[in-house]
Amino acid sequence: MVKKVYILLIIACLTSCDKIDFTGVVSPGSISVDQRFEQSMAWNETRHPLVLNVPIDNYQVYVCTDLHTEQTTNNLTHFLNLERNDTTAFFSIILGDLVNVKGAMPTVHKALQFNPASQISSDTVLTIAGNHDLFNNQWEDYKTYFGTSTYYLTVKTPNTQDLFVFLDSGSGTLGRKQLEWLRNLLEDKRSQYRHCIVCSHVNMFRTNGPIVSSGNFTMEETYEICDILSENHVDFFLQGHDHHREIIDFNNVKFLVIETLQDPVEDAGYLVVQCGENMGFQFRKIINN
Repeated sequence: MVKKVYILLIIACLTSCDKIDFTGVVSPGSISVDQRFEQSMAWNETRHPLVLNVPIDNYQVYVCTDLHTEQTTNNLTHFLNLERNDTTAFFSIILGDLVNVKGAMPTVHKALQFNPASQISSDTVLTIAGNHDLFNNQWEDYKTYFGTSTYYLTVKTPNTQDLFVFLDSGSGTLGRKQLEWLRNLLEDKRSQYRHCIVCSHVNMFRTNGPIVSSGNFTMEETYEICDILSENHVDFFLQGHDHHREIIDFNNVKFLVIETLQDPVEDAGYLVVQCGENMGFQFRKIINN
């Protein structure tokens, strides 16, 4: 019987490797999403509210995902140089899967530091945890360097303010506590902001079933999240995980899936979001010379 299970698993991986995260099958994960949420909230209490003052009403945000860092950070460095030399951008976002192997978190953290030789501003980098950041109990490494994976940011401009919400979906679920936090946050605060962007690692509309802990949300949870987003007039829901770009319009919310920034991918990509009187976005490629 055991042999049959292994054979079926191997066949599944060979025939649909794009739908199964094999690492999630063989690597033990970190603590539960509810426990991570509680730890994130405790960390937030010592630092929130998180506010970023931006000197212009029309600004840009650079967003990337799925670095899967092992030893090199060439694409990440290129991405940061572009953002930190853009005078209309004031922070960037990484949507999870910072690392691919245990012990690589310090490499990512070092690459995020300001480099005055190639960057004109020391803009903030905001992160969330992806499923690969949780394997082999790497949540402890993530916490050491980034502290929290569930939080919100207020961006204050001269005449308005925008809301950015960051979710921990690395286990393929928000969990009941985080879901209630999201609902309460948006119901309480959304009306105070011009625009609202919500960030997740896992793709809300991923089509394969939740084979392992890093799979997609259940249908019931997807419906509930979509209702929360739509009822509270969220503009963009930003996602990664699937390593390809996709644009989905559903219930007046635009869901944007961003491709990988992983080394040594030569055609890596990222997203630039325009926040102004209207919302806009543009997918871009990292061009390595």
